[in-house]
Amino acid sequence: MRILIVLISSLIGGHLLAQAETEIHNNSIEPAKNEFNIEVSEEELFQDSMLLDLDEEVNRQERRDFRKEKASREMKPDKKNELLVSPASEISINKYDSVHDESVPSQTPGAFGISTEGNAQDAIIPVVRGTEVYTTKSKIFSKTNERSNMQRQQRSPSYEQQLEMDAAVNYFEINDPSSFEYNYFKYTAGNYDVSLYPNLEVAELARPNNSDVHIQMAGYYMIKDESDSALVYMDKLIDSERLTTNVVEYASDVLRSVPEEGILITHGFDDSYGAYYAQQKNEIRTDVTLMSLDFMQSEFYRESLEDEGYKLPKSEVINVGFLNAFCAMNADKNLSIALTTPKEYFKPMKGKLFIVGLVFEYHKDTFDNFYSNDYLWNEQFTKDLIANPVDEKGKQLSANYLPMLLYLRKVYAQKGEDAKKDEMDRVTDQIGVQSNKYEQVQKVKAAY
Repeated sequence: MRILIVLISSLIGGHLLAQAETEIHNNSIEPAKNEFNIEVSEEELFQDSMLLDLDEEVNRQERRDFRKEKASREMKPDKKNELLVSPASEISINKYDSVHDESVPSQTPGAFGISTEGNAQDAIIPVVRGTEVYTTKSKIFSKTNERSNMQRQQRSPSYEQQLEMDAAVNYFEINDPSSFEYNYFKYTAGNYDVSLYPNLEVAELARPNNSDVHIQMAGYYMIKDESDSALVYMDKLIDSERLTTNVVEYASDVLRSVPEEGILITHGFDDSYGAYYAQQKNEIRTDVTLMSLDFMQSEFYRESLEDEGYKLPKSEVINVGFLNAFCAMNADKNLSIALTTPKEYFKPMKGKLFIVGLVFEYHKDTFDNFYSNDYLWNEQFTKDLIANPVDEKGKQLSANYLPMLLYLRKVYAQKGEDAKKDEMDRVTDQIGVQSNKYEQVQKVKAAY
């Protein structure tokens, strides 16, 4: 299956209403005709949804979680689940400021046949390891990679960020080519260049329990469309709780939101990996094609998409303009975009995006999304994440249901279905409280 995975949770916004739906996803039931002439301003709904700026709040929470986890690990080392920079992470939170991890023994040069200071037979560790310069270079790479992944308008590193990462890679190549740092950084700085896989293999040999390596390994096999191998590393991410139950539950509802035989475009780690695991492991919506903006940095991945009949922009920089152009060039492909994508990507497409569950469907013409949302809420969604978010990330992800629910509340009120409107009030208030967006929710309701 192609991947389109692009979690952790972001904006929700957009044209929550439109005017003419042709099919209800996830089944082949003929949709009922909309006998109500319900008018809702798309501009009003788009602006209202902007009040629910979830991605920024989730990013702030992830940074807080990172600081807590880092402090906890410094006090209580855990060699079983080594963590460092997460280059493929949706939120891109580094688990350590540096990859220099003294809880993990440095590899001897003999392990990779690389000579170091002194006689090679002595297997002396390079003297640069552990020095201030070595650690600083590691931190520079990690933090630059984090800034790259936190960009809100592109997945590709900026020119300056790429130069900084390449400079760090060059330092380790010259001074410690057998190290985990060199090989892991080399692959990561390649932005999913599959020809650099041998470096990733060396990094895994050095630190086989490192969850960042598992992320990259899973990503490599997803790009290569080798699902069995990808799931081996996905299971490791589940075991280490790098990929959480809440994220998989959320991603399952994202998949359910996509029309039958549709394409789901994802943005980063949580939505991409969560959707892949839910589909490939739990067999949810196997008819959906997954496509990852993050993986589109890979030339191999882009060429594979072209071989499958997709039209791609010429640019190799994966940014807001790339997604806008891609959707326009493939408007006949039944596209959906995960709401965990930063809102900057959606703004150029305003007027073509319609909220359906936890995705935006892309349509060139008007589209009535009421029956799809009504069907999803009442027939398809498990609602477990709303009822029982097990952690702060789960609480923030639950807020991504708000645009759909506030839209349904609006329509139910206009149709005089008071019981359903009251249910929407109750659920949106509950989500607002647990995601710290209660006041924002009330402002949207007041506007309606």
